[in-house]
Amino acid sequence: MKNYCIKVHGVKHEMELLNSDLEGFYLYKLIPMELGYDTKIMYIAQDRADHWMYGKPMEGGKQIKHSEISYFYTYSK
Repeated sequence: MKNYCIKVHGVKHEMELLNSDLEGFYLYKLIPMELGYDTKIMYIAQDRADHWMYGKPMEGGKQIKHSEISYFYTYSK
């Protein structure tokens, strides 16, 4: 099974898709793969042009720069 992951600010997270409450954006729960970090929520535009953490886009969230993000995947049994 393929697990989709994202690296944000140098920290690797597994991505869990949630039901989005915002049209045009996917909502993900980011589960850290390293000790000492908290679970986060991220809104990602359907075309991956925008990434927002700590809240909804345009409503107090923080936009994350593309240079701070990389996608990868792992496999599990």
